[in-house]
Amino acid sequence: MAAPTTVHFWFDLVSPYSYLAHHNLIHRVLPKFPHVSLKYHPIVFGAVLNHIGNVGPAEIPSKRIALYRDIHRAAKRSGIVLGQPKTHPFKSVDALRCTLAVPPSSQASVITGLFAAAWSHRFQTDLSVPSELRKALVEIVGNEEEAERVIAKSKSDEVKGILRESTEAAINAGIFGVPSFTFNNSDEILWGNDKIDVVEEILAGQDSLNQQDHEFIREVLKTEGITRKK
Repeated sequence: MAAPTTVHFWFDLVSPYSYLAHHNLIHRVLPKFPHVSLKYHPIVFGAVLNHIGNVGPAEIPSKRIALYRDIHRAAKRSGIVLGQPKTHPFKSVDALRCTLAVPPSSQASVITGLFAAAWSHRFQTDLSVPSELRKALVEIVGNEEEAERVIAKSKSDEVKGILRESTEAAINAGIFGVPSFTFNNSDEILWGNDKIDVVEEILAGQDSLNQQDHEFIREVLKTEGITRKK
C-alpha cells in the first residue's frame, strides 16, 4: 500500500494523551513528511463514550492514579512539559467550539495554544470557566477583540453543528478513544499517544504489518467466544 498523504487527528482537549500525541505529531513526526497534510477533528469524547457504553479512564477511581503516573512518564520520555488543569475531567465543549470558530489558517495555532493552556501549567487553567477560556484565547490570538469574535462565533448554531457533526463522524468511523489517528488511504484506526511511532512507520510506507498479517487479523476477528453481559 502506498504511504498516506493525509493524517487525520481525532482529539478532545480534555485528554492529556491527546495533548502529548499532538505535540509529538507536530514536532517529531510531521516535520519528516512535508508532503503529508494534517486534518484536525475535534470531538466530544464524552459523547463517544456514551455511545459505546464506556467511561473515561479518569472517571475510574482505581485507574486515576495509574493514569496520571503514566502520562507524566510519557511526557518525561518525550521531553514535553506537562502540568495539570485545575480540575480533570473538565467540560471541554466550549473550548472545542473555539477551535472551529477560527479560519483554517489559524486552527493549528489555536488548538496548540488551548492544549498548552490546559496541560502545560500546574493548576492554572480550567477551560470550562468562560473567563479562563477567554484569557487563554487573548494570549493565543493576540488581542481581546479577536478573542471576543472567536467566542461569539463559537456560540453560533453553525459552529455547534460542526462539532456535533465531527463527533458523529467519529462514531460512524468507529473511533472509540482519543487521541486517534486515521489516514486517507486506509480504514485503520490507531489509538493512543503510544501509537505515534506506528503513525510514523505508516507515513513512511513502512508498516510492520503486511497484507498477510491483515488477512490473518480479519480471520482472528471471527473467533470471538464468550461475551460479557452489559
